[in-house]
Amino acid sequence: MILLFFIQGISVATALTNLYFLFKMWTLHRHTVQLATSNHTLPSYPTISIIVPIHNEEKHLEQAMTSLCQSAYPHFEIIAVNDRSTDNSALILARLQRRFKCLRVLTITQLPAHWLGKTHALQKGLEHAIGDFIIFTDADVIFAPQLLQQAIAYMLEHQLEHLTLPPYLLLQHFFMRWYMPFQLFVMLLAMRPWRVGNENTPHALGIGAFNCVTKRALTEIGFMQHLALNPVDDMGLARLLKKQKIRQGFANPQHLLQLEWYGSLQALARGLEKNIFAFFDYSIVKCGLVLLAYSSLFFLPFILLGSSHTVLVGCSSMTIILILSMLIAIYQQLNVSPWYALLYPLAACINLLIGARAILLGFWRGGINWGGQFRSLTQLKNFYYLNKEKKKL
Repeated sequence: MILLFFIQGISVATALTNLYFLFKMWTLHRHTVQLATSNHTLPSYPTISIIVPIHNEEKHLEQAMTSLCQSAYPHFEIIAVNDRSTDNSALILARLQRRFKCLRVLTITQLPAHWLGKTHALQKGLEHAIGDFIIFTDADVIFAPQLLQQAIAYMLEHQLEHLTLPPYLLLQHFFMRWYMPFQLFVMLLAMRPWRVGNENTPHALGIGAFNCVTKRALTEIGFMQHLALNPVDDMGLARLLKKQKIRQGFANPQHLLQLEWYGSLQALARGLEKNIFAFFDYSIVKCGLVLLAYSSLFFLPFILLGSSHTVLVGCSSMTIILILSMLIAIYQQLNVSPWYALLYPLAACINLLIGARAILLGFWRGGINWGGQFRSLTQLKNFYYLNKEKKKL
């Protein structure tokens, strides 16, 4: 009897916690500023440096870089950092550099031992940047001409030193159109973006497609030195800034920022191989707790629907309804049929398998492969905890 009562109590607590987080997500969706519809003007135009790390990006490079170079902003430079590319990226950059005076190209031929390729490329870009505002983006992200002005005006209006923007996802085939909106929902739920603007919480959000930071704030945290071996550099940067009480913001640029985010399930699975451990601080305990919480959110409500207790059935029903409501809104925002949302239990199963696979592979291999380099978990963990202790001092 006591065991049954305990299980029921845990189930109710889990259901109520799920409802709380889903309600917060719904509030975020309803109240996030739509950057594209805001009427922002600038009395003056601070200089912007846009840093783009590049490693074998020939597929999307020309389109993405052209969109950046055609930005309708008077004072900006683009620093493309070609990091040991072995494809046609260098040829594409040379051709673009002849067309656009705003484009500067740096070439890296060797990677230092205690850096990851991307963070090293960002560091080299920063060393050459002259802007008052620094934008970090990826080599496959499409910028609308007016995005730079909208973003800087928003930062100045709200007195932000860090602004991150989520891209509009370009979903090209059936599986990605069905699955990726669910993956986006899960990531937003894990990152808790509704707490980003609260300086009294440790929660921070950085999105690789668009991180805009003042040069002053980057100087304060020591540029990329503390992120040298961090595979999740975008979130790592946001967390560093938050610890220094740098004011952060989050807005929705709608179609002003676009990205084909993982063209296949295989590409997504490979991407998560390098991200999951770093995102959860290289802690197997945290990974296990997250998988448990994930299962309680997406699978437990269906099990509890068969309960004889009205409270459990009610909480479970509300959880399922809220998940469906949020997913329908996300699918519609991405111009995908909302009927796909009904398949979310299947998407949740696939997502769980991908996450578990990434964790197991990390342990099996003893590290991660990224950008043609292998880094051991021991090296990554030692770097993470060493920098964590330094920041406490």
